[in-house]
Amino acid sequence: MREYIQTYSPPPAKCYLDYTSAYSVNEVAINWNAPLVFLAAYFVPEDYEVSFSTPIFLLIDFPKNNSTIRGQQEIKFTVYSSTKVKEINIYVSDNLETSLTQPQTYVLDTKKYSDGEYELRMVVKDIQNRSVEQKINVRIANNMFSQIKKHIVVSLNNDNVNQIIDFTDNSRIQIKKVVIYNIKGKTCIELKSAPFQLMKENFKNFPTGFYIYKIITSDNKNLVGTLTCVR
Repeated sequence: MREYIQTYSPPPAKCYLDYTSAYSVNEVAINWNAPLVFLAAYFVPEDYEVSFSTPIFLLIDFPKNNSTIRGQQEIKFTVYSSTKVKEINIYVSDNLETSLTQPQTYVLDTKKYSDGEYELRMVVKDIQNRSVEQKINVRIANNMFSQIKKHIVVSLNNDNVNQIIDFTDNSRIQIKKVVIYNIKGKTCIELKSAPFQLMKENFKNFPTGFYIYKIITSDNKNLVGTLTCVR
């Protein structure tokens, strides 16, 4: 590779060539660097303190951002730190929910909070008082959804099973209206006053099959589910 190097015989430190085949002038493999690190370590004073400033890594794995949570909700997260973790604080909006001393999952009792939008925030600190923060938005929905089933089966025979649908079994839901639609979107039944119940007799002219119900609450929220009539 002499033709690539200047002819005035430069010193070895300047004999670098960025050419794949010229291994003699561009070889910087690990087998050369490893002995260099080993030899350099010999000259480090024994009382020399090495400080690492690798940032703390934090990730909220579950629940996901903008998800709806209810009941006993498990919070899963991942924490990495180059130093010992001092504390892991979990906040629900401005309320400190818990403070942990080591990475682990945490079960949040969402029933302590009213239904609504919240910010789930985590702050991790290490023993050097460095910190990292991550936050997501969640919606707590216990009272609004706990008793309303997403799918209801109505039996139209005489076995006395699944023959009454009571949309008011959760008294904390203030219902304004209940509407039942067929699969074509046509209104089949509309309940505008309490009790918001559907009896077997309400379905006597209904063909068996699939329907959609919509509950409209007093604050104009829509709860939608499905209903199947069977014989």
